[in-house]
Amino acid sequence: MRLLDADSGKRTLHGQAPNCKDSFIDAYCFPNIGGRQKIRLFIHPGSYHFSVAEVLVEVSADAGNLDGFPEPAAAFETAKGIRAGLSRDELVSIPEPPRASDGNRLRYRVEFDDLLLDETNRPIYFANYVFENDRLAGFRYGFEYP
Repeated sequence: MRLLDADSGKRTLHGQAPNCKDSFIDAYCFPNIGGRQKIRLFIHPGSYHFSVAEVLVEVSADAGNLDGFPEPAAAFETAKGIRAGLSRDELVSIPEPPRASDGNRLRYRVEFDDLLLDETNRPIYFANYVFENDRLAGFRYGFEYP
């Protein structure tokens, strides 16, 4: 699913309504197969329906209490291969170098990139990664709300 692409979001989500009850903005929440991971897909206020702007993936003991993801997945993984369980070295070798590192966290931020602005009309893309025992335990990425 491409971020900020309503057609892609609608195809991936099979046209269903947002189902996250504990989110203050429209969001979808799903477990992976086996219920050990949870994905949240956020839609910013004022965006097109199904236009997912942010993604949060986390290891979660209670992820199995949700309805399953429309496209069953053993693990949630980005187009670049980022998924829970990667080592810090494996993650750093995939995207550009982090902008900030704080103990068990890495932060990336792209601001006012011409290509990014042309494609999405959003000035800031971010990605935040959290490690536990040198393994990626969760991550959030997407476009900041303008």
